Amino acid sequence: MAEKLPLFALSAASSLAALALQVHAPASVGQLPFGWRLENAIVTYVTYIWQMFWPANLAVFYPHPDDHLALWQVMLAAAF
Repeated sequence: MAEKLPLFALSAASSLAALALQVHAPASVGQLPFGWRLENAIVTYVTYIWQMFWPANLAVFYPHPDDHLALWQVMLAAAF
């Protein structure tokens, strides 16, 4: 149990940092509607699962799709 304390401390510190950033910059989250962020999350989860099995065209930075998700992508990802 004691060997996990440093990891717990790092996790708590990163959580506090993320919370502080959210409090001081709420506009960064509210720029996009919740429905679009939910659709993006669904498609992104399936994309990451796909990339675990077929790791091609990987990048450090993935550009934001800016509300350009096709309805078929969202429906297919939600069905998966």
